[in-house]
Order: sequence, then C-alpha cells, then structure tokens
Amino acid sequence: MEGVYSLKNKSETTVFTPTNLVAFILTTMAGWIDAVGAKLFLYERSSYISGRGSSIGFWIYKGDKGALIAVVLIVISFILGSYIGARISSKAGLTRGLFFTASLIFIAAFYIKSKAINITTIIIPAAMGIQNATTSLTPIGRTTHLTGPSTDLGISLARKNKERVLPVLICWIGFPLGAYFGYNLANMATNNIIKHSTTLIIPAVIILLTAIAQRLIFHIPLLEIENKDRSKIL
Repeated sequence: MEGVYSLKNKSETTVFTPTNLVAFILTTMAGWIDAVGAKLFLYERSSYISGRGSSIGFWIYKGDKGALIAVVLIVISFILGSYIGARISSKAGLTRGLFFTASLIFIAAFYIKSKAINITTIIIPAAMGIQNATTSLTPIGRTTHLTGPSTDLGISLARKNKERVLPVLICWIGFPLGAYFGYNLANMATNNIIKHSTTLIIPAVIILLTAIAQRLIFHIPLLEIENKDRSKIL
C-alpha cells in the first residue's frame, strides 16, 4: 500500500520525513542526470524546459536545423514523458512511476555504451518528464527543476507558510549537489577514467532503490487519493 502521510500532518514540518527525504534524493538525481546530459551528449538541459524556449529561438536565429530539431525533440519528449508519468502514477502510484524513470535511464546508459547517442535526446528528457509528473501527483512536488519551486518559496515566505519553505530549500540543496556529482563523473568519463554508461547507471540504480523503498517503507500517497480516501491507497 502506498500512502499514510498527509501534507497537513504535523510531522511533515520536520526535516527527516519520507516526503522530504525522497524529494531530496530525486532532486539530486535530476541535477546529476541534467549535468551528465549537458556535458556528455545532449549539450542541452534535459530535466527542465524553461530555457529550451530561448534555445529554440536562438537556433532559429542561427539557422541551425540540426540543433533546432534536437531541442524540439527534448521538449516533446519531456512533455510526452510527463503524460506517461501522469497516466501511470495516477493508476499505480509513485512506485511505478519511479520504476519507469529508472528503466528509461538504464536504457539511455545502454545506448551511450553502444555509441548510439542520438536516442538519448528522446529517452532522458522523457525519463525526467515521467519523474516530474509522478512526484507532482504526490506531496513531494516538482523534482526536476527549480523555477516553479522558487516561485512557491517566495509565495510561502509572503504568506508565512513555513511548511512549504523547507521542501523548496531541500530542492535547492539537492539539485546543485547532484549537478556537482554529475559534472565530476562526466569529466571522469571524458578522461576515460570510467565508462560513459556509469554516469547514468548510478543515478538509475538510486532511483530504482528509491522506488523499492517507497513501496516497502515510505508509502507516500498520491494527492488525489489522499484527498478522496486515505484508507484506499494504491
């Protein structure tokens, strides 16, 4: 069963809660995967879409059709992943969404090893879209970007809503930390110290373990289910 924790539960205001822990892990992995993608093969950010609008305009201005197509593919893949994540998670919960995220990252790592780099332009953004949609349907919230959460932080401070401040601060710690690890491993892969596939296999394993922990230990609910009937959680 997935779900016994409530947004309104007083324990949620403390640091070490299942929701905050999973949010930290997944945000860190998003920063990691985003850094690896930007450094090794996509040359574009894959975990958030805001800046891709500017990139599309830039490549149209430059007249570079190849780069333009790559950015458009990233955007479409992220949206498609979000759709898939919402469909899966609304029926099967957070665990299933994270399993799908980890599976796609594993596939991307396989294609890196096979030097079929282009396919990762579709797979990695789709995986990030799945993760973001999946966590957005739970008390965890957004985990692959910081624009929306930063807006929430400002609103929460204005309304003196301390409960929402901590989760956003956790994201701001996790994402840069993940990017730090990602860039370090990407640099090691560039210098042939480790295999390129390792840079994605590690976060994929961590996301998979998080999914297992969610299933067996954390039981973080879907918001819709939580609101309708807390006793009937998928």
